[in-house]
Amino acid sequence: MSTMNLWQISHKKDLNNGDVTRYIMRLLQKQGITTKQVASDLNIPVERVRNWYYRDTGMTALDLLRVMQEYEFVRQAVEGSSSLECDEKRLPFNTKCSICAPQNKKLVS
Repeated sequence: MSTMNLWQISHKKDLNNGDVTRYIMRLLQKQGITTKQVASDLNIPVERVRNWYYRDTGMTALDLLRVMQEYEFVRQAVEGSSSLECDEKRLPFNTKCSICAPQNKKLVS
């Protein structure tokens, strides 16, 4: 298997906006926080929060920042997952993390 194929396989698991939103909504639901409570806490329309919960609409970056600012457990979960993003030891042999690749190129040149 070529290096390019290995790279493609290892990077298919990147999270998109919808995945992050679903994860955060699951955290909020486990805490028993309702859509109305989130909308009230963040001072945003209830319809937008309902879209996150029920219509699988991804939240904007501003909404993510607001949620992280308002709820400590969400902030801890997001910060904890971002520290694990760049661990090249877990990638298949001879592959580079997309986050580290630009840094490695700068070191080589």
